[in-house]
Amino acid sequence: MSLTIQSHFYPAPDKPYLCFSQDNFPFFKEIFQIIEHEGLEIIEIGKRILTTRQEAHLIRNALLFIGAESWGISEARASGVPNICLTELSPPVYPEVVSNAILNKLGKEPVTFKTIRLGENYLQHSTDLVPDFLPSPGSFGEGKVTIRLDLNHNQENAAAILAQRKCAVASRLPVDPKFLAQFKDNIEVFSYLLDERRDLRFIDVLHRSGIKYKLISDLPERFYNELKFECFDFNQVWKLSIPDISVLEQVPSLRFKTNRWFFSKGKFYSSELFQDIEKLTPEILRDKRFARTADNFYFYTE
Repeated sequence: MSLTIQSHFYPAPDKPYLCFSQDNFPFFKEIFQIIEHEGLEIIEIGKRILTTRQEAHLIRNALLFIGAESWGISEARASGVPNICLTELSPPVYPEVVSNAILNKLGKEPVTFKTIRLGENYLQHSTDLVPDFLPSPGSFGEGKVTIRLDLNHNQENAAAILAQRKCAVASRLPVDPKFLAQFKDNIEVFSYLLDERRDLRFIDVLHRSGIKYKLISDLPERFYNELKFECFDFNQVWKLSIPDISVLEQVPSLRFKTNRWFFSKGKFYSSELFQDIEKLTPEILRDKRFARTADNFYFYTE
């Protein structure tokens, strides 16, 4: 279990520990998970206000200091403390690269953890909120929140949510113009997903509303040029790309993490498909609903 030292704490723990300085390195959560399996204690500096003297004391008494190029690395080197400078590791600096560098310094065997695919949006925290219930204030999760009217077209619940906070909105169907007018200041962006039911009159209403909006299509390529022509007087039509992740079917014991959560009926799920399913299967990997969000997933094996 990782430890965070409070600002009043000064002495280092009696047991051996590693000292980390996050310095905005993106994969500390994954590294902690790997290292903790090895039975090593972790002290994290930089998340609480410590004096320079307190941080220096923790660095000097650590088994190993890990951080980006900073005064902490200089302090560790000046004090003869073994250290790993993250900015000196050869890219790509995935979690197993840092973890194995740590274990190598400590004379331990490398881990079998392996990054298989890192989605380009994995590090962006977001929540897709399905308006099939009314969430309590403060329960929306981290980062950007998108109300998914395309999954449940409940404008009444969507209105109640927008009355609480700013959100993005995604919909395949038109919404009442009064809805747009009432929540104009709280709709960060309105994504209109274009399919066979698209309504050009609604696009015109959306265009005139003053709300930032996107036109997005997941229709087959042969319909895309037609859509662009139809919407020529409005915004650009974005083609929703679906990554090909079929190769992942061949990876044994595949696991994944995500920072994009689906919030539905009061519960958080890692995918809209995982409300009833709890593990990856070849069928899920082939499902377009899963594949279209693959850039939010971090696939790995242990």
